[in-house]
Amino acid sequence: MATYVFQIRMRIDKHGELSNDAIKIIPCRISSRTDYNDMAPTPYTKDTSIEAVLKTLRSNGKKLEYAVQEYPLLWPDEE
Repeated sequence: MATYVFQIRMRIDKHGELSNDAIKIIPCRISSRTDYNDMAPTPYTKDTSIEAVLKTLRSNGKKLEYAVQEYPLLWPDEE
């Protein structure tokens, strides 16, 4: 029932060059309901649920050649 939303913030400079500015992870349930899947991802609010998603991402990321080192929950200017 757990998933996440991956957001990426891109920048285009005055020369038209595109760059990755930042990423953000939003840990979620795949549904807002518990009795059936209504296809409405719902952000977790409990720290334990958020940490469980992050733990899975960190564990699975170890198997990737180009793994993300951090999974920020906020944009850099929100911290």
